[in-house]
Amino acid sequence: MFRRSAKQNAEAAACPLSNHWLLATTVSLTLLGASLGYLWGANAVMTQADERAAELTHQWYPVLGAFFSRYTLLPHALELLPRIRAIPDDANPQAANPLLEDLADRFDLDALYVIAPSGTTVASSDERFIGQNYSFRPYFKNALDGRITTYVALGVTSGAPGYYVAGPIRKQDRVAGVLVIKVRSSTIRKELNQIERRETDPADWALSDEHGVIFAASRQEWLHKSRYPLSELALAQLEGERRYEGIRPSVMPAPYRTRPDTDDHPLLMRPSQHVGVATTPIPGTDWRLTFYTSTDASASLVLAYAALGAIIALAITLTGVVLVLREANRTQMLRTAVRDPLTDLFTRLYMKEAIPPLVAMHDRHPDQGFTMVMLDIDHFKRVNDRYGHLTGDRVLAHIGRIVREQIRAGDIPVRYGGEELTVFLPGEGLEEAQECAERIRQTLEKTEIRAGQSMLSVTISAGVAAHRPGESLPTLIGRADRALYAAKQSGRNRVCIEDSADI
Repeated sequence: MFRRSAKQNAEAAACPLSNHWLLATTVSLTLLGASLGYLWGANAVMTQADERAAELTHQWYPVLGAFFSRYTLLPHALELLPRIRAIPDDANPQAANPLLEDLADRFDLDALYVIAPSGTTVASSDERFIGQNYSFRPYFKNALDGRITTYVALGVTSGAPGYYVAGPIRKQDRVAGVLVIKVRSSTIRKELNQIERRETDPADWALSDEHGVIFAASRQEWLHKSRYPLSELALAQLEGERRYEGIRPSVMPAPYRTRPDTDDHPLLMRPSQHVGVATTPIPGTDWRLTFYTSTDASASLVLAYAALGAIIALAITLTGVVLVLREANRTQMLRTAVRDPLTDLFTRLYMKEAIPPLVAMHDRHPDQGFTMVMLDIDHFKRVNDRYGHLTGDRVLAHIGRIVREQIRAGDIPVRYGGEELTVFLPGEGLEEAQECAERIRQTLEKTEIRAGQSMLSVTISAGVAAHRPGESLPTLIGRADRALYAAKQSGRNRVCIEDSADI
């Protein structure tokens, strides 16, 4: 009974499976391209935000450095005035209050005062400072050691933000007192407002002290927050200095946090949450200027990168598919030229290319043998006429399978034309070729093929011929064909050897 082989079943199913595979591959690679494009765009957008923040810090830190340097130089300049030097040792130091008040107005200061070595204020442009002891302030201790120091804190007297510059008042070889400048917060705010007026792109800024605590910012809610988590030691130090009295600095929201000594962003986040951060020290101070730039307006750019990635991936995938299909088509065309698709035997075209070299080799080595079997299906026209051409095709496919199974690995089976088949046997003589033909004939004789609701039996006739040295291929085929004709004339379903009687 004729049944479809596993190979035929696989070939029948290959096309839809291949289509599904190509579709799945195309979709997967397109999504992968979109994902890579998104990451590419996200990285570009976040890098752009970081570069914009860095650009702003490089642009503005010299401006703020020049602004604060006017005040960091002032204590030393004022110390040179004899009347200032005399205040710490004066029996009535408050007599210098009018002078301090005049100097404060002239330099647009919030306050100008002198502290004795004990830490007590002895003279001031603002009388509220007189008698107050500031020995706990680091700026006092540093100035008493001979250093000019910048400092920011909430005033213990006024409760308002204070920006302080302190320097020593020297007399001969000793520090007689400390001169403190308190800069007006409105003056600093006015300077910082230039940033908001000049920058058209949205950007936030913050000024922070040496601990990273913000004391001025474009957002009011950032005041007294730290740019990074503070250690318990740092918090204890701030509390001991009464720097932000009554306030325990909390850390900034996650996207705005930075490490203490770097501009790197420590968190991995989506582009929509990323904030470009860049920070730099302000020359002449212990403070830092930090800029924050948003990526909110760049969402369309990220989507454009994702779309571009998808398009590139799709183009590459389709190009690959075209190349694969072209190669598959070329392979299929080559296979069709070499293999008969119905019987899976070699084609006559292949025979014309492959057999002549074997004939030439036998001419050089006649002792090795070279034979052929010519096969023809008996009454094949009746099969087509009675059962139809589909059944005829089944018969051909069935016989092709039997031929392939009954020959050696080195033999060459060919569909010569229509219902005629040939087998070339390199290195074999007439006896071996006859045995091969008999195996094919007997196997076919014992099998049946389904033809609709009935079973069909077919037979085959064969002619065998051996190549003679110097003989051409057409001559060899002609002698095998005459042997086949003899088999047909002798009653069919038999094998005849060239120029011999019935076998």
